[in-house]
Amino acid sequence: TGRVAEGVDLINYLKERTTDITKQVEGLSRPRVLYVMGTPLFVLNEDRFENKMVMAAGGEPLNRNFPRKGKPGIMISPEDLNRIDPEIIIMSGFLSTPVEDAYTICKEQGIDIQAVRNQKIYAMHPSWDFGNPRCILGLSFLAQVLHPDEIRIDLEKEADEFYQKFYHMPYSKAKPNRSFFRPSAGNEP
Repeated sequence: TGRVAEGVDLINYLKERTTDITKQVEGLSRPRVLYVMGTPLFVLNEDRFENKMVMAAGGEPLNRNFPRKGKPGIMISPEDLNRIDPEIIIMSGFLSTPVEDAYTICKEQGIDIQAVRNQKIYAMHPSWDFGNPRCILGLSFLAQVLHPDEIRIDLEKEADEFYQKFYHMPYSKAKPNRSFFRPSAGNEP
């Protein structure tokens, strides 16, 4: 399509930003993180890209060693969630309930974990955690959430610079939704 130079520029940006973030979190404590979709009880499979992002951002993914697999993950019991006791829960940007509802679900299900007690359930931006170059913004988000005292990133500024450079539009004009199939009103590249 005649856009080789732009593609190379994007690849280089993704590599450089990933290296920068992984260097910033190197040597920091690795909080225990559970990556979920839809509800705190639906855990993504351990081999999913989102868990690789958690590792690169300086976290320890807990989405491991569950006795069964599903696509893209499995439901676990409230007892299982209490047993693994994540410090942080990340709600996928795709098909997830609002964070406030996640706390309600945990309360109703008798879930007593560090992430709930310490108010550390976070929602990933709808288009920042898989399947496209914007995942680099998700990596920045994760690094900041997992290491708030050490990593300080102006996510709005970083997102705007990224959108201006690679999508030729301000981030404020993007209208994402929680579907990976079709963005709202066609405004999200």
